[in-house]
Amino acid sequence: MLVLLDTNIFLSALLTFDGPPGRIYREWRSKRFDLVTSTEQLDDPADSYLLDLIEAAQPDYAVTGDKRSGLLQLGKMGRKKILSATAFSSKVLHL
Repeated sequence: MLVLLDTNIFLSALLTFDGPPGRIYREWRSKRFDLVTSTEQLDDPADSYLLDLIEAAQPDYAVTGDKRSGLLQLGKMGRKKILSATAFSSKVLHL
């Protein structure tokens, strides 16, 4: 499974290791899924790179917690689902 995690998911995992972002991070480290990232994700404070990365990498899921950008409200881009950390953790990873 190929998954794109928004930067805020990583930051949340460091702050709340027991919450959904922390569980997702541990599952990635356990090789439960492969991670999609780019240099733009590391350098760009805006979320426009995420839409470009979803289109280019075609991940199975994109996981974000950013409600202000409108990505969660979008819900999907083509056939690719955009989920919150809680929804991905429970519905996909069954944690």
